[in-house]
Amino acid sequence: MKKTKSSKNRKTFSKETRAILWVVCFIALFLIFVWSVKYIYPKQTIPHYTYNYFDFYYIDGMWYTQIQLGKQPWNIPLRYGPKDVEYIPVIGDPNVFLTAKGVYITFDPDSDDLNYTALATSELSLNLAQALNITPIGACTKNVTLACHNRTIVNCEIDKKHAIIYLTQNSSFPIVEQKDNCLILKGKGFDLVKAVDRLLLCWYKIMP
Repeated sequence: MKKTKSSKNRKTFSKETRAILWVVCFIALFLIFVWSVKYIYPKQTIPHYTYNYFDFYYIDGMWYTQIQLGKQPWNIPLRYGPKDVEYIPVIGDPNVFLTAKGVYITFDPDSDDLNYTALATSELSLNLAQALNITPIGACTKNVTLACHNRTIVNCEIDKKHAIIYLTQNSSFPIVEQKDNCLILKGKGFDLVKAVDRLLLCWYKIMP
């Protein structure tokens, strides 16, 4: 009887041991799997950073962030994020234009590389109309091309009544400058687009 009881106890202990070993092996294999997924096959992450409490995400060549205008949240697309345009100076007070219902966006049709001007105008107009509730009005500084034939001719030196945004590539350095009723955005090539985004980030109170 003693021998039978001892054998029975050993048999029961052996089953418990095997069960524990199976559990330990399962946990070990699971941890190895988790480690391999995390470090050997890492999940692709979206480039992002936080600037002045705003989160910026880089998706398909654009920087996106969310702002609050009144009670309405807006997802804002920008070609350049705040870290890309920190060095661009802002002269004067561009915020005086935020009270305007409509703004003339004008340029010199005789200038070179107008494709950059068109790109900057498009980004500026999109944000004005959709997020800032300001109507962008296409204009030219002079009527010398077919593209300006049906546009209003607006010049900062002559027109002192309307709100005007003048985009010019006649500068080797991007600048945002407010002079009375005229807001001048300067920059050569993509620097002109950077000047536009620097202005928008100021208007959205993300940058000073």
